[in-house]
Amino acid sequence: MPLQIDTSRALRTHKHLTELVSAILRAPRAEPETHAVEWKSNLDLTTVEHRFTLAKAVIAFSNRHPDDADREFEGCAYIVVGAVPQGTPPDSPVHDPAVLDDWIMPYVGSDGPRWKGDYVKALERDILVITVEAPRWGDPIHVLQKRYGNFSAGRAFVRRQGKSVEADPDEMIMLQERLKR
Repeated sequence: MPLQIDTSRALRTHKHLTELVSAILRAPRAEPETHAVEWKSNLDLTTVEHRFTLAKAVIAFSNRHPDDADREFEGCAYIVVGAVPQGTPPDSPVHDPAVLDDWIMPYVGSDGPRWKGDYVKALERDILVITVEAPRWGDPIHVLQKRYGNFSAGRAFVRRQGKSVEADPDEMIMLQERLKR
């Protein structure tokens, strides 16, 4: 059963982002993540590992096919940190948006994907919602800008079956076509 939220429009307001978090919290425990929504029970963004996890998801969402992405939320995508289906959000610190940018930008680049972070309240907890703007025809192929672990700079990530993964050759061809159009 899909999340109980209107996916025909982008979620731009605080109220709409709060509705997304509520829909995730109400969803059945087995609810799968989608091509446009990912959730994490908790990411400690003070750690490099979790900054990379978030950056990888931002890159993957920004590398979606524009026509496929446009089917939900006018192409926007959302990464929700601190809320999972049928879960109780953990206590999470609220980070200044400038600090979030400083942590993620080394991996996505200053000219990288268009994204922003907002905090909403749910069950008296602060939940981080990252909005990744819709991919467009002519967009560059977004790649990792800084090495992390076994992932060297220059790797492209995409969204596949509810997860962020390294692009395969066919996906690289799609990204090249997106760039050229």
